[in-house]
Amino acid sequence: MKTFWVGVTVTGVYFLLLGITVASLKLNVMTSWNELGDFLAGVFSPVAFLWLVLGYLQQQKELQQNTRALELQAVELKNSVDQYRDMVSVARDQLKMDQESINTAKFEKENQYKPRIKIPSVEPGTITGGDTYSYRGVLESAGEEAMKVLVMTEPPFAPFHGFNAHSLKSGRYNLGDSQYIQANSLPNQIIVTIQYESKLGIAYVDKYTYILAEKGKYSLIDDERI
Repeated sequence: MKTFWVGVTVTGVYFLLLGITVASLKLNVMTSWNELGDFLAGVFSPVAFLWLVLGYLQQQKELQQNTRALELQAVELKNSVDQYRDMVSVARDQLKMDQESINTAKFEKENQYKPRIKIPSVEPGTITGGDTYSYRGVLESAGEEAMKVLVMTEPPFAPFHGFNAHSLKSGRYNLGDSQYIQANSLPNQIIVTIQYESKLGIAYVDKYTYILAEKGKYSLIDDERI
């Protein structure tokens, strides 16, 4: 707007000086249209050039303003993106903390209701003649009640193999005695697998590996809980 009024002022002063000049020099009246055209062309050329320059300057000024506006928008957009990124990071951290809390609570609840079943030992209950053994099966359950209990051995080894129960409360259970087995018929290794569920319906599998030691007794060498 300032440029416009500068142009108006300069144009007004120009025509004022032009009028004074024409009057003071007492120029002759033009006698043809060609002379009038040349006169008008000469008079308005500086004015046209002036407004051309002013228009260019005004356009440059507007372009600079638009550039600054775009730069401000870019800064605001960047700030918005940074704020959004921070919000996402905070939400992610909160979600992670919530998930950890849920997992901790779930683990504590599972551990609270998890039964604990084991075979305390695999050893002969009766020995006859020094080389014939009968094994008494004992199963111990601790903690909460165990559901759908199944005991399997590899190779099949009585009286543990095939034992199953709908539920087992905390206590010590006698599985009975095996038939007499010759020492040379004893397997060198027995893998006992105990499958059961908690009251929450969570399934567990415990594996115990025994190797034959002296006098028909088996020693535990490895245990795995899944």
